[in-house]
Amino acid sequence: VSLLTVCFTIVPTLIMLLSLIFTELYHQAEGWTRLVAFEYVFTCMASLAQPLTTVSPTTFRGDVLDVLISTLGFVMLSIVTGLAASMALVTMTASKMYPTWCGLIRYMLIYTPLALLLLLVGMGKLMALVEGWSHRQGFLYMASCVLGPPSPLTEVAPETRMGRMLEMLSMISSVGVSGALVGIIGMHPKITKILTILEGSPDFDDAETTADKDDVKPGLAALGGCCLFGGEEEEEEKPLKAAQAAARTAVPPFAGASAAAAWPPGKAWDPM
Repeated sequence: VSLLTVCFTIVPTLIMLLSLIFTELYHQAEGWTRLVAFEYVFTCMASLAQPLTTVSPTTFRGDVLDVLISTLGFVMLSIVTGLAASMALVTMTASKMYPTWCGLIRYMLIYTPLALLLLLVGMGKLMALVEGWSHRQGFLYMASCVLGPPSPLTEVAPETRMGRMLEMLSMISSVGVSGALVGIIGMHPKITKILTILEGSPDFDDAETTADKDDVKPGLAALGGCCLFGGEEEEEEKPLKAAQAAARTAVPPFAGASAAAAWPPGKAWDPM
């Protein structure tokens, strides 16, 4: 549920808000109508395979905005990838993988391509239903958008607003799925072992850890001494604690000589 919320609610909302903001900036910089500016910004932010408009910036301010909006789009897609790789579903799935080379190869060459293929089939059917295409055309178009081959696999393109919105959601969801797959593969014990070989263990040796602890203790003691912590604080509290203990164990003067003599020394006074 969290993955679907991020991919289909939070990210599209952020893209829409940023598109509205940059629409006004492009309107002022390039003189475009707000509709044309919105279509251009939305195409850049959502990384649509088929642009909604054919205009392009011609001024220096427009070029600066183009670089800025492309950077924001890249950062946003990277955030989606990182969030998807850290989801609880990804962690749970990774914990169930077999910690062997065969288990890793099975996930890389069988499960991952199969999951991506099922995603493309589902998105292709939705696109075909919205645009009135055949299922083959819908599948090939979505494969071109998600996989990014050098040449398009089909010549069809969305013509309806619903189709373009579905393309945008499909692109975002594909980024989320890619992040989830990266997280699953990256958590495999064999991948972790390879990273340890390449970069070394992130943990310190036991000897170094022990030495660090020994070095820290004198510093903490010195800090406690100068800030009235630790030993000095205990020394200051000793007289107060002794006075409180004496008050608790003292026999009141009205108790009488016989009661005072019979009461055990050091025990708190209790008239009952």
